[in-house]
Amino acid sequence: MGIALIIVLLPAGYLVWDTYFRFRAGIDVGSKATDFTAVNPDGEVFTLSEHLGEVVVIDFMAIWCGPCKAEIEELRELHENEEAVIIVSVEIDPTTRTDAFIDYIEENNFLWFVGSSPETLRTYEVSLIPTILVVDRQGIIRYRGTYTTYETLQGLVTEYS
Repeated sequence: MGIALIIVLLPAGYLVWDTYFRFRAGIDVGSKATDFTAVNPDGEVFTLSEHLGEVVVIDFMAIWCGPCKAEIEELRELHENEEAVIIVSVEIDPTTRTDAFIDYIEENNFLWFVGSSPETLRTYEVSLIPTILVVDRQGIIRYRGTYTTYETLQGLVTEYS
């Protein structure tokens, strides 16, 4: 009787763990990406949860960050070569002035959504910028890193598309 009970409860316990804990919302690789919203200077909104079913590359950045500016070129190449990916750059500095943000967007000729969401600094515990996330079609974070080359990004997008 004891072994039969274990045989029945073990798979049930795994199912509960897998369903409620492994893919709960979070910020680390393997967790379901915590939802967030970013707003661009024109008032357009990007909400992560609206892109379930698509691979999303998130670039947490600040307009004063040198490596963030270099990351733009890697993302530009990804945008030009991978049609199936959604790219979003998120300004996380709460002190950024709107006029400076608009100038930055215009100067860098972004081809993808760029918005502001300072609260994601804390939500995603961003301590280095740029911080890059790749979120798969199921909303699971598959990659989290800092400056990331086009080749790495392209490989990740291909793997999770």
